[in-house]
Amino acid sequence: MKEENYKVEKVKIIVDIMIDDGKNNIREYCIYLNKFSRLKKGRESIAELIDSKKFVIPVITEDTNEFLILNKNEIIYIREKEVTLIQNETNIKLFIKDIELDVELIKVHKNARARVLDYFNTDKQFLQFVYNDSKIYVNKNKVYKISEKLIQNNQDLK
Repeated sequence: MKEENYKVEKVKIIVDIMIDDGKNNIREYCIYLNKFSRLKKGRESIAELIDSKKFVIPVITEDTNEFLILNKNEIIYIREKEVTLIQNETNIKLFIKDIELDVELIKVHKNARARVLDYFNTDKQFLQFVYNDSKIYVNKNKVYKISEKLIQNNQDLK
């Protein structure tokens, strides 16, 4: 059998990744997703890749074309390059080391619970948000504080 019979088709995606290396630099990487998802119709998503039981993910640096294997536990976030049209009303601020991210919650399921506390109390290591009109996947283990703007109704103000 030829080796090419064993190749799995992949889709190249360019993302920004911030790694917890003490520098907090954001760098462009290429990640390769399976052309077909094992969970849903269409291609594998970034969420599927980072929420898998794999400890590391392979990447290629966009600028130097260097192949690297990244420890998922040391990734602060992964941000997609393409613009998303997802709009939500729940805005929160994430505090990670010396950075603050103003993000919007993404309702992953139609009947998802709306409380921020419930959103963070999941088994998933990476949570999806919208940040500057792009999807961002934040390692919740790197977040030390979350601020939610509480809305008061007119009766509370009297």
